[in-house]
Amino acid sequence: AAELDGAEPLLLDEVDFVKAAAAGRAALAAGADPKDAGRLVGEFLAKHPKSHHFYDMQQLLGDLLARAGKPEAALTAYSTLAKGPAALKVRAAAAKAGMLYDQQKFAEAMSEYDAALQIEASDDASAEQKRSAQLGKARCLAQTGKNPEAVVLVQGLIKQADPEEKDLLGRAYNVLGAAYRAAGDKDQDALISYLTVDLVYNGSPESHAEALANLADLWDKVKQTERARETRKVLQESYPTSPWTKKQAAAAGT
Repeated sequence: AAELDGAEPLLLDEVDFVKAAAAGRAALAAGADPKDAGRLVGEFLAKHPKSHHFYDMQQLLGDLLARAGKPEAALTAYSTLAKGPAALKVRAAAAKAGMLYDQQKFAEAMSEYDAALQIEASDDASAEQKRSAQLGKARCLAQTGKNPEAVVLVQGLIKQADPEEKDLLGRAYNVLGAAYRAAGDKDQDALISYLTVDLVYNGSPESHAEALANLADLWDKVKQTERARETRKVLQESYPTSPWTKKQAAAAGT
């Protein structure tokens, strides 16, 4: 902190941003209490309403409020996000959908994802956001028993994706795996999907942890007990604070 004495205001603003953003993202990634992080993000927005980080932080605030069980306040944050450019309108609709999905309101979430996909926008940023919305819709389809439709939607997205979109592809193969698992008789296909994330698209900690958790369950299901144990060990050692790690520990009673 002493090194910042007399620093340019712009640098100090960036320090405020990093502190608030890091706290917010860490709270979401670890499934921790979002109260303190939400306060920091809210303070940043109040102090820097003209920051070029404003919209990103507005979405982060909405995500933290949703995690805190304050859906109305979260919707207000997302509505502010929707006042920005087209790509942000898509993000706002998709964020609302994600909150509804977490509340297990799958039909309502799918309607919001459809709304995101229907927003008129042709720029690259909007196209990227719409691909994420497609994945969200596929998750909803799988949760409402429309597994074949979910599989077709995700497979189409994978075929169209740029090979360098590794984060998107990691999430896509996780959604594909979830759709296969929900079908009840596609465990081998699900294994291949999650293994693709583990072996190829493992750069995103969130996606990789999700894949490992599902792999552990599937290895148990197909009587590969040792592989299940090894996978859980990798999950615990690599992502000890991940919600997926906590779910595995809770299921095991540890």
